[in-house]
Amino acid sequence: MRAYKIITYITAVTSVLFAFLSTMLHYHGAVLNIDAEYWSNFCLSVFGSALLTLLSSILMYQHERKRTLKSFLYFTKQILKYLSKYRYSMTTKEKMQFFNGFFDLDKMQWKNEYYNLSFFFDRIRRNKKRKYIYDKIVYPIEHFNSEVISRIVLQRPDIVGDDIQLSDDTIQMIVDELQDYLLERKEEDIPVEFNEDGTPIRWTHCIKEKAKLRSEIIAELHGKFRDILYGKKREREY
Repeated sequence: MRAYKIITYITAVTSVLFAFLSTMLHYHGAVLNIDAEYWSNFCLSVFGSALLTLLSSILMYQHERKRTLKSFLYFTKQILKYLSKYRYSMTTKEKMQFFNGFFDLDKMQWKNEYYNLSFFFDRIRRNKKRKYIYDKIVYPIEHFNSEVISRIVLQRPDIVGDDIQLSDDTIQMIVDELQDYLLERKEEDIPVEFNEDGTPIRWTHCIKEKAKLRSEIIAELHGKFRDILYGKKREREY
């Protein structure tokens, strides 16, 4: 995206500059004591070439923009698909296997697609679109990833060797800390039967679970990110 954006900027400036020079030479070239008609035609030809390149670079930029955003969306969904496998009911061993799997998950292409994002006039607007994508989508995943790395690496014999052995309490603490990023769990007693005065006489214990990180990012993908990708044509599904 960035290369096509730079080419677009350069050819746009070139087109405007040589269109201006051609016009000035055509009407006021005589005062410069030069072959005004020749140089006016020369500037006009450069303008035509630059304009053609400008149109081509805009089309290529739009194509690359959509490709990069769709690719970034695809790899984001792959990460979220893995996160959707986490369950509170899993055993501690299964949870540790899950976090180890996330640790090993290849996220390089996902990061590369983010780094390839570059929008027109975004710097003037303080990187409005790119900053939004980083703040709402990239940073939450990267932050969770760094938390996983800082904890899981301690019990990876392939990294730290066989000398370090974590206690069951330490492993449980690691699971609980990482789980807080993924799930929001709430337990409460809900009245299900009332007497004539409206006073609850029978209760049921209810457990509510919500996927925090995954649901927050999905909401962004179906919200503002979708507008960036498709504009305001919200009828299109992806």
